[in-house]
Amino acid sequence: MQNSKSKLKFQNLFLLAIFIFIFLVFGLKPEIGEAVKFSLSPIELIVNQETTVLLTINTEGEEINAVELKLKFLAPDFLIKDISDANSIISLWVERPNFSNEKGEISFSGIIPGGYPGIISENYQSKEGQLLKIILIPKKVDQLGFQIEAVKVLLNDGKGTEAKLSTSNLKFSVTQEGPSILIPAKDEDPPELFTPEISQNPDVFEGKWFLVFTTQDKGSGMDHYEVLETEQRGSIRGLGKKEKWQVGESPYLLKDQKLKSYIYVKAIDKAGNERVEMLAPQKPLLWYENYSLFGIIILGIIIVYLIGKILWKRYLRPK
Repeated sequence: MQNSKSKLKFQNLFLLAIFIFIFLVFGLKPEIGEAVKFSLSPIELIVNQETTVLLTINTEGEEINAVELKLKFLAPDFLIKDISDANSIISLWVERPNFSNEKGEISFSGIIPGGYPGIISENYQSKEGQLLKIILIPKKVDQLGFQIEAVKVLLNDGKGTEAKLSTSNLKFSVTQEGPSILIPAKDEDPPELFTPEISQNPDVFEGKWFLVFTTQDKGSGMDHYEVLETEQRGSIRGLGKKEKWQVGESPYLLKDQKLKSYIYVKAIDKAGNERVEMLAPQKPLLWYENYSLFGIIILGIIIVYLIGKILWKRYLRPK
């Protein structure tokens, strides 16, 4: 009886050992990480020296498609001069990056169409994706930084699942002296190519026609967009002399709801470089509706008539 019990115990331990071995070999995958986290670089700055600080996100192997973030800081600590979305992994902004030195805050929210994987190799090495460039001037020697006040990151799983987050505050140290900071090269390139689209939705602008557009600038970042609606097609230099360019954001409510106008969208980066894209009329004017063309035809008829009358009097009229 004792031998049977010992044999049964040995068999159970042997089976448990096999199960643990199989689980360890086939059931576990390399650990990718615990939580999505944000970081800053560089983390060593020089007091009273203007510096570009990169705000990045490490997804720890999770694929994400949306980021919303609000940072707080103490206004006496440093002065923010500008924010740039150049080279950001976010290409569609719900709330464009903005800041206030008076309130001591930075906020933005945006979408990453197609998602951002956060993995660059088969051995689960993760990479950091750039969100913003923050141009700031530290005002004192100390440990400074940003406090994460509100944050939301959504997984690219089609369900809007929120990613697990690490909300550690973003810190950097400020010293009297340090390594020289490279001055970025002058941005002479226009924003990237883009294609504006006309759309209609009963939930947007009460069902009226509107324009959707977005692009990126890898140098200095996007500044703003301007839109021009005109019945006449012309050279870029001649545009805006009669009708005025209108500063606008996407989605943009079209003035010409009959869709008979040429639509030009001008994207302007923070260095002043421009790119203009054009959409032809969806419902072009008929020849008799184009008053400029109609006027040219009438003027042509009058000129031909006057020339013919002069020639008749001078050469053809009986003497």
